[in-house]
Amino acid sequence: MQHPTPPDSDGDEVANTEDNCPEDANPDQADTNSDGVGDACDAPKVVSTSPAMIATTANVTATFSEAIDASITDGDPDTINATTFKLIRLISDGTTTKVTATVSYAAATKKAKLDPASNLGWGATYKATVTSGALDLEGNALDQNPNIVDDQSKSWKFKVQ
Repeated sequence: MQHPTPPDSDGDEVANTEDNCPEDANPDQADTNSDGVGDACDAPKVVSTSPAMIATTANVTATFSEAIDASITDGDPDTINATTFKLIRLISDGTTTKVTATVSYAAATKKAKLDPASNLGWGATYKATVTSGALDLEGNALDQNPNIVDDQSKSWKFKVQ
């Protein structure tokens, strides 16, 4: 009598009951951060940002835990752009002003760079945000804190000096 083959939803030849990422094929079962979830299912995170104080001519950067979809040749729009990585100036009266900037991504370093169209204001405070619209190559959304329901953006403030 033949025993039935256990289900393998993602077709990676690892049964769902043993698969650390049954939604996405990951035959090597890689789990770099040892969280019990396969790398193919881990959501990306911002692991470092530009310093708390920067010069007026500096660019703002965010380095990711894994590769981010920045390709426009795959049929989908890139997901690290001026919509998902943005900068605002915080005004002392509580209002904000959007800063026009160009966003680029270096796949080799997993670093996104936001290059403001003009110099930042000396002494001014800014807030940079990478939204959960930034996706990894598997389509997982940025999620800075997976312990909170819904995907979490990454925001940080810095002062120009």
